[in-house]
Amino acid sequence: MIILKDDTVKMAGIKPEMVVGLMLVQQVYSLVEVSCVITAGTEEFYLDGTRIHMKGSLHPQGYALDFRSRDIPKNDLDNFCDELQEMLKSEYQVIKHNTHIHVEFDLK
Repeated sequence: MIILKDDTVKMAGIKPEMVVGLMLVQQVYSLVEVSCVITAGTEEFYLDGTRIHMKGSLHPQGYALDFRSRDIPKNDLDNFCDELQEMLKSEYQVIKHNTHIHVEFDLK
């Protein structure tokens, strides 16, 4: 199941490549029986005008999504990210952060 963290997560403008990526990411989450929670989509600014993502981020362009990682056991997180990368192939980058997993379509 794919869940948005809350109503601050925006999916408008997501590119087709990320829709395909999202479906593959969801498959890996389902293998470990964890809900696939999207924590960041295409939103660029908080309501107070503060930038959410780094300047140059692919999120506002629709080429990146962030996923919750806290429900995956810490011992399994590296292997989980490796599985994601294997499933997504070289067209995507999987980056493990302290609070989430960032997945982007590699425009290179």
